[in-house]
Amino acid sequence: MEPDHQTVQTPDGRSLAIHTWGSGERVVVFESALGLSGLCWAPVANLLDDRVRAVAYDRAGYGRSTPGVGARTLDALAADLACVIEAQGVRDVVLVGHSWGGPIVRRAVELMPAGVVSSLVLVDPSDERTEAYFTRRTRALEWVHAVMFPSRVRAKLLKAGLRKGLGPVLVADELEALISASASTSALRACAKEGRRIRAGLLQLREGTRSATVPTVLISGTKPAVGSARRDLLGAHQRSVAANPGWRLVEAPDSGHYVLFTQPQLVADEILRACGLRAGESG
Repeated sequence: MEPDHQTVQTPDGRSLAIHTWGSGERVVVFESALGLSGLCWAPVANLLDDRVRAVAYDRAGYGRSTPGVGARTLDALAADLACVIEAQGVRDVVLVGHSWGGPIVRRAVELMPAGVVSSLVLVDPSDERTEAYFTRRTRALEWVHAVMFPSRVRAKLLKAGLRKGLGPVLVADELEALISASASTSALRACAKEGRRIRAGLLQLREGTRSATVPTVLISGTKPAVGSARRDLLGAHQRSVAANPGWRLVEAPDSGHYVLFTQPQLVADEILRACGLRAGESG
């Protein structure tokens, strides 16, 4: 299904590019991982039924969205997401966030009036309980990636990775649109600005006094992988669910981090459940 494309204006006059699949009464808003356009959600959005309006967007600097001004902090990103949610003009929105999008949707819930967001679906989210994010080695690797790799090298690696990972999932036009929106010079700059603030954002969540107060499902990719960082993230997911009443853990045994690409039906089914709909039941 080809999405419709619109824009949403932020209070400071910037434009955010919006991609919409379907026109149902139930609204789902997607937040993407670091470095990816909202078009990455096509494999999941195409599996939702006709009672759902699926909305994804390109964060500032990606695709046709105006670059952001100032530091791209967790609060700045969540405020942009809040603009997208408010533009839908409805309540009981289901928010879905993958990877770094997980903390963004969690923070957005705190910025929105009660009742606007009804539930969250976190897809292998970045988690403040993951100690690997805060080691000296991780900080050094982030610096090397940001400083030592020129934009053309990062763009080449990203394009190759997307074509390899999504070639079997997206049709050619969808894949090329995603690559164009995610690997431009503007998008790479936006990604770098966001990346410099991830640790601070996770510390903000770690030191905060509350978390999302709406029903939340956390989908964790549990496919065996080499490396202690992955094990640390899975353990953090389990601890977060245990620490937050109203959270539920769903394991994705055939997936690593990119569950939305490797098990999109599982993600779609959990979204429909969060909407109060059952997979395969159309009205």
